[in-house]
Amino acid sequence: MNFIYCIDDNYNIQCNVSVYSLLQNTKNKVNVYVLHKTQTDKSFFNKKVLNHKNLNNITVYKFNTEIKEFPNLINSHVSEATYYRLFIDNYLPNNIEELIYVDADVVCINSFDSEAEKIFEELKNKSLIVSAKTEILKDDTSIKLFNNLEMKNETYFNAGVLFIDYQKWTNQNVQSKLINNFYKYHGNLQFWDQDILNSYFDGSYLELSQKLNKVTNLYYGCDNDIKETKKEFFNNFLIHYAGKHKPWTLVGILSFMSEVYQEVYFKLYKVRYHIQIKNRLNNIKILKYAIKDKSLFKKNKLLVLLFRVFTQFLKPKKNS
Repeated sequence: MNFIYCIDDNYNIQCNVSVYSLLQNTKNKVNVYVLHKTQTDKSFFNKKVLNHKNLNNITVYKFNTEIKEFPNLINSHVSEATYYRLFIDNYLPNNIEELIYVDADVVCINSFDSEAEKIFEELKNKSLIVSAKTEILKDDTSIKLFNNLEMKNETYFNAGVLFIDYQKWTNQNVQSKLINNFYKYHGNLQFWDQDILNSYFDGSYLELSQKLNKVTNLYYGCDNDIKETKKEFFNNFLIHYAGKHKPWTLVGILSFMSEVYQEVYFKLYKVRYHIQIKNRLNNIKILKYAIKDKSLFKKNKLLVLLFRVFTQFLKPKKNS
């Protein structure tokens, strides 16, 4: 199995967690490719990842394609690395047949070996290049998005997990067409490179099961709104922590849905609670709310969590 990630240094730890979760839940040998903003080798990977019995190889490429400007990044929770996958042909070996793109905020919790085999077989038998999960349907609330991208079909997919027939991708010169759309729609992009991918494929993709891209939006109190049971949630294959709040933020940690990420992090680093705090004032407010409604006291290893939170509060702010 071949996986590709596109990241910068802000996601080194998360990429480690994601890759380790994949290795732990497969019987196949795995090749991992990483397009990185600054790193040139795999030294940022944990030894448990590098020495894993299911890992065949990790290859890290420093992104060096000259691009004048990556659009719509100001005040965004994504970085320029999200655009790197538009340029994968410049880096990957051309003999790869099957490729799975995975966002670094995706965690694997169950094996999907057989499902992947079926998907790639179906892609081979059809005139389709990618498999993805539909996220938006064309209606009165989304019509502007579709019109801005000049899309004729009525479905728009989430690109956090993509199964790619890479031979078709290269043979049909998809990269050059994506780059053309990158410049064509440069001023109209709302969801970054995901818009570019959708503008090109325009509804022509194999529908991916929600279990293989379980888009999970964490926010304060989200556990009260979730429509599925914990058992149903943990029965998915790939959990995709899309959106602003991640399982390593305080808001995310308060949700049971962050537990799968935190457990993999603990297995990998032997430290409880990966937590990153950027806005101290907001997080102090969140902590007060969590004490008031007692949601904080539902967390395991509460004293450890509080220690980690206050350690983050005491960290000196980084110069911007």
